[in-house]
Amino acid sequence: DAPEFEKIGKYDRQPYAEESKEWLESQLVRSNIEWESVGVDPFGRVLAVVYKDKRSVNLDLVSNGYAWVFPGTTRNLKALKVAEDEAVKSKLGLWAAKNTPKKPWDWRENGD
Repeated sequence: DAPEFEKIGKYDRQPYAEESKEWLESQLVRSNIEWESVGVDPFGRVLAVVYKDKRSVNLDLVSNGYAWVFPGTTRNLKALKVAEDEAVKSKLGLWAAKNTPKKPWDWRENGD
């Protein structure tokens, strides 16, 4: 679950949303991608696993510190948790911040 880029209700963009979006764009520009829908979130957004060259972009987002593992994740959970733990340990992406931002699902509830 990446930081929220769009304003939700009265809350503005979440910290690290821009960095996460820029990293993702840099990985996908001029790339052939495939995606597989895995559901819809409570806001009506499609949830998907995205692949670039048969590799999970979702896993890359987490392993580079630009997203959290969402608690409801079922697909590839073990690999995602290992990647998140390594990103935290290595202080990558949002984990390099002095004060780690709120998890997106907490931020959607009450903002900063």
